[in-house]
Amino acid sequence: MGVKASIGLLPIYLADKSNTMMPPLNVGVEWFATDNISIGTYADYSASEFQSNTTDAAPGAEQTNKTYLFDLRVAFHNTQLDNLDIYGGFALGYQFSQIQTESEELKKARLKQGLEARNSSVLYTGFLGLRYAPKPKTSFFTEVGYGISIFQIGAGYRLL
Repeated sequence: MGVKASIGLLPIYLADKSNTMMPPLNVGVEWFATDNISIGTYADYSASEFQSNTTDAAPGAEQTNKTYLFDLRVAFHNTQLDNLDIYGGFALGYQFSQIQTESEELKKARLKQGLEARNSSVLYTGFLGLRYAPKPKTSFFTEVGYGISIFQIGAGYRLL
């Protein structure tokens, strides 16, 4: 069993031309069921701010978006190389987003469009990663996949 923490370098809201208030952060626990299969649970958080575009009722109004993601993951590992782990897998998660604005005009326009300030959804996704372990209990990793960030880097520590 081990713990992992990472920071996202390519947030999913980058396409919205948002400014990152809090970069995507991820913490998790991972357990190896076999030498090549792990099961984990993770929690992610990100916060960004952006301005509404000109098609909105209140162009230029500032909005903040706070996103939480909780997921369960299964990964398949290829550990044939010394200290190197190439892995990929699937995740099932629950994503919760909260968009806030001070603009009453924008709040009314969003309600008319059927857009709510709070939104949640189930997320199915995949990921690929590379982990390097310089010591038996310490590792560094990088991952690509869809979640709170498209690309992330992090570190892990093996407890057992």
